[in-house]
Amino acid sequence: MSKMKTIKTFRDLLAFLTIIPVGKTDDFVITSAEAIYLFPLIGGFIGLLGALYFHGCSYLIHTILELFNTYFFSIPIDILTRFFLAIMTLAFLLVLTGLQHFDGLVDLGNALGVRKLKDRRAMAHAWVVTYKGGLLAIFIEFLAVLGIFVLNPSFVFGAIIGIIYLLNKFIFPTIFKFAAKSEELLFITSIAVCLIFIGVFEYLGLSIAIGAFLAGLTLGNLPYNIEIISLTKPLRDFFAVIFFVALGMQLTLISEKFVLLLLILLGLVLEITTDECFSSWESGPALLNDQEIKVSETSSIKDSLVATGFPYSNFERFNPFMESLKFFMRNTHGVRRLGSAAVDLVYLACGRLDAFWEYSLNSWDVAAGAFIIKQAGGRVSDFTGGENWLFGKEIVAANSLIFSEFQELVEKFMMTGEG
Repeated sequence: MSKMKTIKTFRDLLAFLTIIPVGKTDDFVITSAEAIYLFPLIGGFIGLLGALYFHGCSYLIHTILELFNTYFFSIPIDILTRFFLAIMTLAFLLVLTGLQHFDGLVDLGNALGVRKLKDRRAMAHAWVVTYKGGLLAIFIEFLAVLGIFVLNPSFVFGAIIGIIYLLNKFIFPTIFKFAAKSEELLFITSIAVCLIFIGVFEYLGLSIAIGAFLAGLTLGNLPYNIEIISLTKPLRDFFAVIFFVALGMQLTLISEKFVLLLLILLGLVLEITTDECFSSWESGPALLNDQEIKVSETSSIKDSLVATGFPYSNFERFNPFMESLKFFMRNTHGVRRLGSAAVDLVYLACGRLDAFWEYSLNSWDVAAGAFIIKQAGGRVSDFTGGENWLFGKEIVAANSLIFSEFQELVEKFMMTGEG
């Protein structure tokens, strides 16, 4: 093929697959029919143009948003950059190809089953689709999209969510409408969907836990979600038991309490009603929605705002508790009862409360909140001032300035019964 013919072929193919007016005559259709197997090469060139456009827009959009963030008000730059970039890149490809790139792939697929050149030319002039053409077009477009997401991992999760949405809207309703005719078939279909999701995520090198979660999200949005939950509940309970058995087998216990104490390396309390997240980790600060927090600097019991919880099943220490409650009501700035020990503790950690005491609590009620208090500069103990607050079903907590006095008062009432 001569240099001029090569240039003409490239130009004609580009004219056929895009709306770029590079073809000087209408014979680009004939050339395209003759060189139909070169369509993927032109598609790659189109993809290269899209990639260059993508990277140019990425820099431009990010710069504009940073300027906006600096001179106007704070905005989520990364999220908005990805959003605008995705829209602009998609728009660019659609405008460039005029939706003809997919058309060209269909023609290429048609050519696999059509040997005569005149038949190929006829197909190039009219929208004729063979099953081979359609399948090949879909397959190549899928590979192209997959390649883009491999090069840009930040879009992978969004793409998967989009695919799941389309499946949930157009494919799964039909499948599950048929499966719902039988409980056994509905159960098997539901499990199959879960395994497919997990398998796909495993193959892509992503977390199978996320795959399982998205499978559940998909099933939960189907019209038959109540039936599916009912059918899969025994299986869920069985695997939950197996999980905890396996978890227990991983621990070599010197002392159960000792090992669980070592596990307190991170604390997280989410207050849903106020949209507040309290968190901390070993050697890290205590945080409230990413802002560092500290306990209060109240230095006397009489100026302290304290909190407690009322017993609802264990009344063995009810009388001494009521004596301590009367004392603190009379000798502090006030007593509050919020209803959640975890919330009481993190409120103490951020300075909204100054002290807290309660009995008949479980380890999961206090573990995270107490850890956050320590990271925020406060102190925690059991009623006697010891370290058995996690499993001893009793806890005293306060800022460091009043802790010793507060703990001694709690011990006086709760352990000796003195008033």
